[in-house]
Amino acid sequence: MDDYGLFIGKWKRNGQLDGYGIALYASGERYEGEWRDNKRNGWGIMWWPRKMAYVGGPTDEWKTWERYEGRWKDGYRDGEGIKYGRNGKVCHAIWSEDAILSVIDKYTPLKSRKEK
Repeated sequence: MDDYGLFIGKWKRNGQLDGYGIALYASGERYEGEWRDNKRNGWGIMWWPRKMAYVGGPTDEWKTWERYEGRWKDGYRDGEGIKYGRNGKVCHAIWSEDAILSVIDKYTPLKSRKEK
């Protein structure tokens, strides 16, 4: 995932990302937050685009986003953070190397029901 389309932020003299910055990836992903030694490190927010079909037709798509707000270490979600999924799902958890260690709280919205 080191395929930056664009990076705006602080660099070390040796060319490594270090400090606060924003990376826009060729895949459409976006990270805004702290960097250390060319890796996401500290507090940051990552957005992932997700394609979803809509009723307009089989080839019609629109983008929705998933995002994570929280701690990072060596490029991985690590520490306390909140993941906001599509369809309103929210998971507040403790992470280690991109895996959930312990869920603090979870929220899933009720699906709307059609009235007859």
